[in-house]
Amino acid sequence: FGALLGCLDPILTIAGSMSGRPLFYSPKDNREAAERAKQSLSSSKSDHLTMVAAYKGWAKAKSQGKPFERRFCEEYFLSQQALEAVQASRVDYASILADLGFVRREYINNMRRYGAGGTEADSNAEVKRVIKAALVAGFYPHVLRVKHPETKYTQTTSGAIAKAANSRELKYYSKDIGRVFLHPASVNFHCGKYESRWLVYSERVETAKVYIRDNTMVGAYALLLFGGDISVAHDKGIVRVDDWATFQAPARIGVLIKELRARVDQLLLDRINHPSAALASTPVVRALLELLASEGH
Repeated sequence: FGALLGCLDPILTIAGSMSGRPLFYSPKDNREAAERAKQSLSSSKSDHLTMVAAYKGWAKAKSQGKPFERRFCEEYFLSQQALEAVQASRVDYASILADLGFVRREYINNMRRYGAGGTEADSNAEVKRVIKAALVAGFYPHVLRVKHPETKYTQTTSGAIAKAANSRELKYYSKDIGRVFLHPASVNFHCGKYESRWLVYSERVETAKVYIRDNTMVGAYALLLFGGDISVAHDKGIVRVDDWATFQAPARIGVLIKELRARVDQLLLDRINHPSAALASTPVVRALLELLASEGH
């Protein structure tokens, strides 16, 4: 999906980060400093994009020489061995895609020479909403719904203003088991407000509670376009994904989304059957990418 949506580079990093040891470590005697360092790299309420930022920072430091690389790893509590493993995995995964015809050989050559592929497969590598859509496509149905507390207001001389919610007041739900909890290692653990009420995640662990580890806030259109089955309740103006994720929308929007989904699914099938086919320039994919990048605005 990273190759199909033109955001392959960050997706290679995320896949590489998930397949080996953790990038970040947290020494018992310095946990607060380690958490601050990780939060300073955090991006778009996403553990996955934080991995991308960490890897990019390390790659840049590494290109400047050993002292810079060592200093960067120490400053951000990063495992050099884990980052080197990600670097190797990125090339391995990209080589498989090249063998399958999803990227050109030039991409691999560029990676080995410059550290990045830089072809049309990376045309949206900096567009976070498109990267998040690829994560939804890859991780679905690993989705959480966020329930914010009722908004409280504080009276000031200039009028009532909304009070920021405490992260402990937020509740998280999955479709299959109900309430779950964010793991303290997540960059979203202390988050008190999300612009979207949906998170996608790659791993959950069960101890005394069910904890969600790496997770990412995603937009409605990413779920509508890459989630499960869509149903439209025309009379109520509601669009549902897998009869669970519910969105208020005019019936016309629901029908258009459903039609776009069908076109995209067909294009993806065509691409899998004929990997050399160009997708990014088709009207359907252009519309899809524009919708994702703008979140419908």
